[in-house]
Amino acid sequence: MDESLVQGSFLDTPLPLVLYRLWQQKRTGCVVLRGRKEARKLFLHKGLLALAKEALDEKGFLKYLTRQGLRPAAGRRRSGVPSGSKDKDSSILRLLSATDRLPAARLWREMESFFLESLTELFEWPEGGYDFVPISTIDLDLLLSGIFTPEAILQAIRRMTRLEAAVRWLGREAGAWQAIFPPHLSPAALEPHERYVLGLLAQEKSREEVYEASHLAKSQTQKVLYALACTGAAGPALPRSRSKTPTDFSFAEYDKILAAFKEKTAVIFRYISKEIGPVAASVMSKSLEEVNAWLGPNYPKITLNPDGCPELKPLLRAHGGLFREDDERNLNRILDEVLAAQVLMVKRTLGNEHEAALIRALER
Repeated sequence: MDESLVQGSFLDTPLPLVLYRLWQQKRTGCVVLRGRKEARKLFLHKGLLALAKEALDEKGFLKYLTRQGLRPAAGRRRSGVPSGSKDKDSSILRLLSATDRLPAARLWREMESFFLESLTELFEWPEGGYDFVPISTIDLDLLLSGIFTPEAILQAIRRMTRLEAAVRWLGREAGAWQAIFPPHLSPAALEPHERYVLGLLAQEKSREEVYEASHLAKSQTQKVLYALACTGAAGPALPRSRSKTPTDFSFAEYDKILAAFKEKTAVIFRYISKEIGPVAASVMSKSLEEVNAWLGPNYPKITLNPDGCPELKPLLRAHGGLFREDDERNLNRILDEVLAAQVLMVKRTLGNEHEAALIRALER
């Protein structure tokens, strides 16, 4: 494990970036957060965020439900929820789920929304530190699990209104930035204005150049850059090769790239076919429609073969047979986008738990 993630300060590594890196390493444990006046705990299981009973702010959750109109303040006693009870048999969640007002499914959705909202508050802490403690989650009383960490980070940052910590950290990341297009975060996962800022980084730019080029207010551009950086979609540019002339390479070198890609798409197709049967091909084709829309008219359309593997021959043929380093990067980016779109389609069709299971299968 990266030792820098064991303990640190938010001045050096902001909390959302800590969580993202722990997700990358599939860590299981507890992140103990130290603020000015309080301490909090966040739990992860194989990199995915989880909410343990001990970390649920019950008073805060009740206030949240009141704001949502699901637990009016005047009706607290009539709802049967005690003002303070530690007995598990009369826990707040058990009592709330016993009422007609909050069926179990709705209660758990609201609890997840409250959890994601509370992340925003933690991300806005102006200073503080953290300790990561590897632990087993077997003995924990987990209320929520399998929350896809990059998406949770993205949602929490979108809600941020206090940007002091984000702006301070961005100011430390000097030099050129670039778009990265990671496979876990497809364009469909981003809002249109976030895709717009990511597009500004298609060619390397300094932060100041991005601020100047952006049609968003500077504060909003900073917020998007922060979200992209903390979810692996953008960041400081990688060092350039010292070679003055790019090296050409043949299809033989592409075979390795394409073989790995086909293997992953086969895993995805087998997984969703097992779950939903013959309509899997139709679902996967819809994911390619989103990728084709993102590629635009300059690229041939990607279609789905009967075996569930995307057809790439027109795309390769369009490049004429020999490729340069920039073309290899472009193709890798396109392949990553196809995989990300297919995983996202699995999530939309089957839910978060199946998405997490599929990602684990792809990483084996």
